Amino acid sequence: AREHQHHDRRQRYREHLRARPHDLRAERSQPAVLLRGPVRDGAGRVFHERVFQSLDSVRRMAASLQDGNEEALIRLACVPSLALEYIPRTLGPWCEQHPTVRISLHTLHSQQVAQSLLMGEADMGFVFEPSGHPGLQCTPIATAPLVCVGKDLPDSGMNLLHLANHEVIGLKPGNSVGTLLQAACEAQGVQLTGRLAVHSYHTAIELAAQGLGWALVDRFSATYAKKHPQLQLRTIEPEIPVTVYSLRARDRVPSLPVEKLIEAFQAALLTSVQ
Repeated sequence: AREHQHHDRRQRYREHLRARPHDLRAERSQPAVLLRGPVRDGAGRVFHERVFQSLDSVRRMAASLQDGNEEALIRLACVPSLALEYIPRTLGPWCEQHPTVRISLHTLHSQQVAQSLLMGEADMGFVFEPSGHPGLQCTPIATAPLVCVGKDLPDSGMNLLHLANHEVIGLKPGNSVGTLLQAACEAQGVQLTGRLAVHSYHTAIELAAQGLGWALVDRFSATYAKKHPQLQLRTIEPEIPVTVYSLRARDRVPSLPVEKLIEAFQAALLTSVQ
């Protein structure tokens, strides 16, 4: 009898949602509760964040029930270089398999992606930099070496010593790949020189195409260099591995569309470097 009553309540709730689609859409964009007063301490801020995350989860669950989908909306955050090359390749076949699920894409840097997940502003993300935060599930999905992109590269045996004697397009501090490169240079006692420093891997490749230096990027981002036939690509030896990670909130079980999206993105990455 209790199970029957529970089923009836769920059925009435679904009917209630279907009867109010316009109201629901308005509620999705408005906070359900207004919390007043100043938040003076860290505990108060954490409490407010958790309240708003919980309210957001309730609103999204209601939207999913109303739409009849496993996940009405997936909020995806991705680093720019991967978003430009691999999100379009991924979404083509994925959208055919999940025609009723919507995607909201935000391009952010790795640390910003992690922060968005912790704040409940994103559902999943793809990054170069792993997160050790206990609230996040960080999974490596693909690894490829650091490469040099430019004109007139050595035929083989490209190493950091070659870079020390040539104009190099640097990567600004805080860049995930730049941090790996800096550590490798310090370990081998190599000092890189160059007049230009950028944060975007694709900007570095475009500068290399203009003959302004050699660009150092991950092999995944280096796919972009194919649009410039005059550019060459060499793997740095010994190899400096660069890993792509998927991120999601640890306390949230991913839906089937999310799992399939991760699988499709991983397949696109691995195919590009074969």
